[in-house]
Amino acid sequence: MNATNPIIGEDSQDIELDSSSVNYDVTLQMLTQASRSVDIFSQKLDSKIYNHRELIEQIKTCVLGSSHSRVRILIANPEALITHRHQIIDLAQRLTSNLEIRHTHADYRGDTQDFLLVDERATIRRPHGDRYEGIANFNNPAMAKELGHYFDEVWNHSSPSPELRRLHL
Repeated sequence: MNATNPIIGEDSQDIELDSSSVNYDVTLQMLTQASRSVDIFSQKLDSKIYNHRELIEQIKTCVLGSSHSRVRILIANPEALITHRHQIIDLAQRLTSNLEIRHTHADYRGDTQDFLLVDERATIRRPHGDRYEGIANFNNPAMAKELGHYFDEVWNHSSPSPELRRLHL
């Protein structure tokens, strides 16, 4: 594995995450390579990781890269996006067809993990979303499949956030 620039679909070594800056760097590396899908499951879409111009630009590039690409975000606390003036809101309002944010259904809000899935292969998983310790892997299709099934289940039971819809008016 190229330790500084792992490649989605090739590098299968686990990468330990232990700080917001390491989480951000690895997330940015994954999103830079995203070509088909990005799924984010989060309590509050941590601003120290996700509210950076470079990262938002990579999400935009993925969404605009193909008419078949999609970005889906499940968030348990959508009020956090508003409170922290999260840049993803503006992007979601402009790119409504391939970027959607849903409020996690009440039955799943007790799940405190945060995870990111990119192109059904790359994963970042933090068992406790309020902490930065976790594991990233650029080629773990088994974990991506497991988390993807769970994400789809929650997604199908969740709906767009009324708080974010109000911002569209």
